[in-house]
Amino acid sequence: MTEQKSLQNSANSATFPALSPLHLGVLWFGAAVSLAEIMTGALFSSMAIGTAVIAIIAGHLVGAAAFFLVGWISWKENKDAIAIADSTLGGPGVRIFALVNALQLVGWTAVMILAGAEGLNAAAFAVGWRISLPWARFITGLLLLVWTAAGFRGMRNLNIAAVVLLFVLSVVWAVRLLMLPEGPVPAEAEGPSFGSMLELSVIMPLSWLPLVGDYTRNARRGRSGVGLAAAGYFIGSCFMYLVGLLSIRKLPEAGPVASMLLAGLGPGAAFVVLLSTVTTGFLDVHSAGVSIRLVFPRLGQRSTPLFMGGLGLILALAAPGGWYEHFLYALGSVFAPFFGVIFCRRLFFAGSMPTVPEIGLGFVAWALGLVSYYLLLPGGTPLGVSVPALGISMIAYYLLYKGFMIWTKKQTRK
Repeated sequence: MTEQKSLQNSANSATFPALSPLHLGVLWFGAAVSLAEIMTGALFSSMAIGTAVIAIIAGHLVGAAAFFLVGWISWKENKDAIAIADSTLGGPGVRIFALVNALQLVGWTAVMILAGAEGLNAAAFAVGWRISLPWARFITGLLLLVWTAAGFRGMRNLNIAAVVLLFVLSVVWAVRLLMLPEGPVPAEAEGPSFGSMLELSVIMPLSWLPLVGDYTRNARRGRSGVGLAAAGYFIGSCFMYLVGLLSIRKLPEAGPVASMLLAGLGPGAAFVVLLSTVTTGFLDVHSAGVSIRLVFPRLGQRSTPLFMGGLGLILALAAPGGWYEHFLYALGSVFAPFFGVIFCRRLFFAGSMPTVPEIGLGFVAWALGLVSYYLLLPGGTPLGVSVPALGISMIAYYLLYKGFMIWTKKQTRK
């Protein structure tokens, strides 16, 4: 992911200055300029291009709605992303939220290492060198760990430069791709349902929900600030998805970086990919270290990010084919019902801090939503899978809580 995930370390401590709506919109547009979005867009290759575009835009609209709601709650209550869980799931919810965020950041670290390895491999090939893909992954991950250990300062400016370069590169790349003839149309085959592919668009905004409130809570104007943040991410992410889709349709045999080279962008494009990998990967492992230390506070401040980066490298080296898509679905299965419970509490039962039994009810509702996610995933629904899972967790929490209140009153009367 991009630089915005780097500030997870300030989720509970730092105070940011008030952010204008325009600032928030630009910031979250930059968050969407990522190789992860390009790689995910390429997963829509099995669909007709018109249907794929509809799925990408519709899924992002659904995800952006959840993005807006979480950002709005953070602004109204002046709480950062992780603290939102406290008034619904208590201290255990906060710790589990932090743990899940740390694990997803390890996953994104692996994604960035894989992308950087592809860039290194392509750049080496362009100048006549040969590096096997496993070695490219190892070298990229090692470079990331060295960078993390050195703790380079000025990282934010370097990461902003990498994001700008990647965006400019993506625009030029898209123009070059549009000039190429259409690649061979895939043979008709029974592929994933529209609903399950729509889900791949919903998931990416959902993966940002643990962090969106860290910024929108500081919006100078709530509605316009949160709205422009959601709109900025929506526009940027849709564009990057469409670039990934375009690349796989024009050059179906090439990965993202190889597609850049075949489109005539040269080895410099591969270098930008590698630079983006190192800078964003550094920020991801640092943020993962901060999150995991919220769960295990005795862990070392300097050693923990290295440990999390090492886990990301191991995952990148061991990752089987097709794991990225399963990783995305795992994010949706966890975050959607989690926020369903939080939304339900805010809408119907806000006021007092939850008791221990109420916290237990929240976790049961969360588990029911998670199970329903995987039951619905094979066939999908017209709204994807995250939205139904979120709704199921909301309904489950509402019914469980109402039942608990009725039982409590009966016990009090005895």
